[in-house]
Amino acid sequence: MAELLPLTQAETIQSSLLDYLGTTFALADPDARQVLDEFLQSRETGMFRGPYARLRLPFRPAADGWRDSLEWYEGHTPYGHQAAAFERLSSYRLAEQGRTRPLPTLVTTGTGSGKTEAFLYPILDHVQRAKRKGVTGTKALILYPMNALANDQAARITEMLTSYSALGGVTAALYTGESGAERTAVTKDGLITDRNIIRDTAPDILLTNYKMLDQLLLRPADARLWQQSATSLQYLVLDEFHTYDGAQGTDVSMLLRRLGKTLKSYWSADDESLTEADRARPLGRITAVATSATLGDGNDPTEMLDFAHTVFGDEFGADAVVTESRLSLDDWSGDAARRVSAAGFSPSPATDALSALASVEAAVGPAEATYSVLHALYVGDEQRLRDAVAHDDPLVLDLVKSHSFFRQLIDATHVAVTVDDLIGADASVPLLRGLEPLNELERRKVIDGLLAAMSHVRATAGRGAPSVEVHLWIRELTRVDRAAIGTPHFAWSDDGIVVDSPDTDVLDVPYLPAIFCRHCNRSGWGIALAPTGSDLDSDDSTIRRRALRNDDRFRALIHAPLEAIQAEQDDTSETTGVDGAALAWLVVAERRIAHTRPAESVVAEGGALPVLVNTSADAGVDSVKDVCPSCRRPDGIRFLGSAIATMLSVSLSTLFGTPGLDGREKRALVFTDSVQDAAHRAGFVQARSHALTLRTLLRQALEAGETDLDSLAHRVLEQAGDDRSARYRILPPELAERADFEKFWNTKTASATPARLRRAVLRRLLLDIELEFGLRSGVGRTLERTGTALAFIDVSEHALLATGTETVESAGAQETIDGIGDAALIRWVRGVLMHMRQRGAIGHEWFDKFRYEDGNRWWVTGGRRRGEGMPGFGRGNSAPGYPIEGRAPDTDLEPISSPRGWYAQWTAKTLGVTGVEGAVLARLLFGKLQRREIVTVAVSKSGAKTYALAPTSVVVRTVTDDELHSGAVSLICSVCRDTVYGAPTTIGQLVDGPCPVIHCEGQLRHHHIEGNFYRQMYSASDIRRVVAREHTSLLKDEVRLQYEREFKEPDPPPSAPNVLVATPTLEMGIDIGDLSAVMLSSLPRTVASYTQRIGRAGRLTGNALALAYVTGRGDQLPRFTQPENTINGTVRPPATYLDAEEILRRQFTASVADILARDKNAPHPRTTPDALRSTASQTYLGTLIATAESNSDDLVGAFLATFPPLSDEVTRRLYEFASPDNVPGSSAGSRQSPFSAGEE
Repeated sequence: MAELLPLTQAETIQSSLLDYLGTTFALADPDARQVLDEFLQSRETGMFRGPYARLRLPFRPAADGWRDSLEWYEGHTPYGHQAAAFERLSSYRLAEQGRTRPLPTLVTTGTGSGKTEAFLYPILDHVQRAKRKGVTGTKALILYPMNALANDQAARITEMLTSYSALGGVTAALYTGESGAERTAVTKDGLITDRNIIRDTAPDILLTNYKMLDQLLLRPADARLWQQSATSLQYLVLDEFHTYDGAQGTDVSMLLRRLGKTLKSYWSADDESLTEADRARPLGRITAVATSATLGDGNDPTEMLDFAHTVFGDEFGADAVVTESRLSLDDWSGDAARRVSAAGFSPSPATDALSALASVEAAVGPAEATYSVLHALYVGDEQRLRDAVAHDDPLVLDLVKSHSFFRQLIDATHVAVTVDDLIGADASVPLLRGLEPLNELERRKVIDGLLAAMSHVRATAGRGAPSVEVHLWIRELTRVDRAAIGTPHFAWSDDGIVVDSPDTDVLDVPYLPAIFCRHCNRSGWGIALAPTGSDLDSDDSTIRRRALRNDDRFRALIHAPLEAIQAEQDDTSETTGVDGAALAWLVVAERRIAHTRPAESVVAEGGALPVLVNTSADAGVDSVKDVCPSCRRPDGIRFLGSAIATMLSVSLSTLFGTPGLDGREKRALVFTDSVQDAAHRAGFVQARSHALTLRTLLRQALEAGETDLDSLAHRVLEQAGDDRSARYRILPPELAERADFEKFWNTKTASATPARLRRAVLRRLLLDIELEFGLRSGVGRTLERTGTALAFIDVSEHALLATGTETVESAGAQETIDGIGDAALIRWVRGVLMHMRQRGAIGHEWFDKFRYEDGNRWWVTGGRRRGEGMPGFGRGNSAPGYPIEGRAPDTDLEPISSPRGWYAQWTAKTLGVTGVEGAVLARLLFGKLQRREIVTVAVSKSGAKTYALAPTSVVVRTVTDDELHSGAVSLICSVCRDTVYGAPTTIGQLVDGPCPVIHCEGQLRHHHIEGNFYRQMYSASDIRRVVAREHTSLLKDEVRLQYEREFKEPDPPPSAPNVLVATPTLEMGIDIGDLSAVMLSSLPRTVASYTQRIGRAGRLTGNALALAYVTGRGDQLPRFTQPENTINGTVRPPATYLDAEEILRRQFTASVADILARDKNAPHPRTTPDALRSTASQTYLGTLIATAESNSDDLVGAFLATFPPLSDEVTRRLYEFASPDNVPGSSAGSRQSPFSAGEE
């Protein structure tokens, strides 16, 4: 199995998104389809930015002599920056170095650079030495910004303490305020968590968060912890330092000063071990340590040092910032060229190399692509080279190190650059020299091949090779407008007015929201009419909002140039409506809909556009129901667009469906900023991806040959067999997560599944199959529309002809119909059966009640029995359109006997009769079909008859490549471009016949389906289902930890999540396991957050893929236009404001409370209500007020002494705040202190 190649995967996802959008919209107008595709792919205005590539050379190993810094160390040779941190933070041999304590340090290296080890090894080394000297109390306090990170680091420290014998006596505790198992000692299960143990015997290392530190200072029960640690506490670590910004950073700065005051309160005045400098520093003898993965690159160290000084109150020298150390290109290459030459390889001539590289296909697989690239670049023993690649020989890395193309590539991508910049797209100068003789496509293939080889070498050679990082930014496809002109042109509504375009036709023309029909794929514009008449409303900005509010003045306009030509040929100036829709004209300049053809001069100059529009008295109702003016099907009209959640689903399905991809790579982390969004997107993503998984399962089952729908359902179950994962994949997400369906997939063998449960699953599976090949076969990336499989009704041509002939010759016909040929009769009956399938009129017991109740949706929505595991068909989801004879209320059922209905109109079209005659013949036809058992019938409670196809009569099979390309399995209308799919026999019977869209006068012509990504994906054999879970602060701890544990497992159960949709809880350095892909479903506001989030990727092989989905509105729009400002951007160091008066007052008050916590004789309430109950004498609040008022000047002075000088005004007001004389009109006996929380 192969590793993920970031650039190849990014380009595949880019193609799959375009394929998805192409098949979702599949605009019937080929010009509109092409222009839309060009619009989406445009480098200037399109939906993609990037891909960007960045290569980073390996970290530099520590120089000789690094080991002298530590007395104890177990592990690999550290990086240079870790060794630099060791030297500063070690307490070993301090006297020899003329120091009294370790040096304050900021470790600001990238993700995966070993920041935790940089401070943890010196701490563990110090603790062992201190314990040997008999030093008790806590030696290191590590603060984390969130509990999830504290828990994660606690697990890492637990592993170290229980793995190395030298650390056997070291104690460490976790104190976060979370409930859980209480441990009194460090075990393999975790650190100490018992609070009484922590208080009684202070642990050597304490992990907590700043809120709990505040509690530890305020609670008298915890005072002994600080008393024990008054002089022993050597290290204070703030992890993820960049998060302490603004008010939080200010609070923490003051909190740390309170900590210093508390510790110093236990110091002895005659303790000679304490220096004057110790007594002067706010934190005493403590060494301050801060870590951050985002503050190192490209930042002015002066700002970071100032910030650290503000937070800790300690001096940080110019050398206090430890940034990551990486090898130079020459150091990394070393003498690789000599070794390559000794192995018998030499570089190929540049011209030959480029020519060969331009033919490399990266998609063939990492190892094969790497061999092809190196074979193109070098002359040598081909078998030796192939063996070297196959067996991960070090020679492969040397070949990469020594070739100038790779060296150029590494040098050009030390910061993220686009592939377009690398190849010199649009006639620019390529960053990679030597590409000039090649065309743009060839250049792109060269870069693809080189980066594929780099990625493979990184995956096989490990940290000795550069890491590969690829970023692709994707714009949410929303608010797309279309120019109100005859030729298609699209623009983003949020980008403003088009003022510069090479196409002068689109300048100074109005743009309206682009719409399309998801059934017939015709497209046009959305408008809103004025309250009365046919004029357009004056405010186009409200069109989308009004449509979403079901405003009955919204109208869909379908562009209808061919209908206009037909009307002109028929010499019809008055537009005539058919079934509620008619040809009309959008008069652009006058902003109105005209129902007669405007003057020829206006039409010729493009001032009036021919459109189909709903025109009947029920036009408003039709608009609310999204009835398409062309095909007249409800729930059809959609605004052109695709939301981020949908594109996420497509991207994940693409990743998980990549053939040959290692199962460990089929995991992803998705970030979002909203808790509600996380839950929604997790559910949406796995629900949408299940449809793709099911199609792959059906495609696999069809390998055994054609079969009917009922047999196909049984075949899928049999195919899954005893494989638990395969059985799990069959279930839709809402059933897979139900405890009562767990026994279907979680039993050891399929035979152990309860028979009742198996029947329930089979029933749901059959329904899903019927929808795939029936009701929903024409919407989206279905097996039928992608040319993967086809369906047809298993009725012979002889039976079709006999049924049609018998119908027209029956006594019920109103008159004898002469001159109808056999081909027309066959086409008529075949079209009826095909329409039934497409409308979902296939028998299933789940719809029995629906049919009996004359199409009342209540029985398949709110009134359904939810325990049976069947889906609902609410608003936005079409329900099956069974043909009905008799009472036909306003439901999804299709009337057979209505002269305006589809069956009557189709009969009229194919047989050349009137609509009234067509209604009679259609009714007679269904009777004949039922008697021949081609369809089944059910009688409703009103006495009406509904007809259905039997699942056993619908046969499906795969489509061959020849059928796909020859046009043997699809037809397209010459006018409306509606597409019909079917078996070659069906296609042969319908070709050259009338379009099945009711009022379209076009004819069906052969049409070939283009090859597409989804057809290939559905043919994959190593599919993995997307199982997505939210990961937010609202989850219970045990649930969140279970998700994390299962996500990281190398061999997880089928129900384990492989996609975590997380809020910033996972943004920090939490170990979420080894994965390569991170997706941002919303763009974070800061460069720091972006860097943190994408830093979660690349942990498996060193290859990282970061996908960012951006909403093109607000502050995200300008950032989308220049992603490099974020990807390569400078992180703004955090800021604190020590003169923030409200925080100063709060923290000063807390410092007085700290004094009471250390006073055994002070009142010590057990609960918050007890503390706040009264301000009377001898109560907690009363004592707090008395303590503050009795010595306010001294207390304020001592508090402010720990700060750098504040402004005179701020200082004065804090003294006034604490002074009892501050309350106007008060007297010694009646005044109320500013500390008072209530009346006595």
